[in-house]
Amino acid sequence: MEDVNRLEELIIQNSVKPMTNSSILRGESDQDPDSQTGTGVLTRPTTKQPKQYKVLLLNDDYTPMDFVVYIIKKYFKKSTTEATQIMMDVHQKGSGVAGTYSFEIAEMKSFQVNQDAKRNKHPLKSVIEEA
Repeated sequence: MEDVNRLEELIIQNSVKPMTNSSILRGESDQDPDSQTGTGVLTRPTTKQPKQYKVLLLNDDYTPMDFVVYIIKKYFKKSTTEATQIMMDVHQKGSGVAGTYSFEIAEMKSFQVNQDAKRNKHPLKSVIEEA
């Protein structure tokens, strides 16, 4: 308690304005705004959420349905039930959304699907489009 009282006395004697957490968050500083010392409080810039992209699997008449389910489970970490539903969307509607990701991740997953299909000699294609 003695330390607190001593600190208060020093603040009053030296006319030092104490910085509070709220004044720091608001970007207030006890420095002269015209001074060029560079010791002011910096505020954190705001960041935007990255755009999202859908990874679509496209229907063809030759790729076995089991292979499509396998691909969805392997690269998009879906359950068998979810993978089967996506596969049916691909089969019945012409395309199905396997997942939605930031650009780089969507691009990588689409590339992996296309490479795996090619390696297994299936014409399955994957593309990305903005969500």
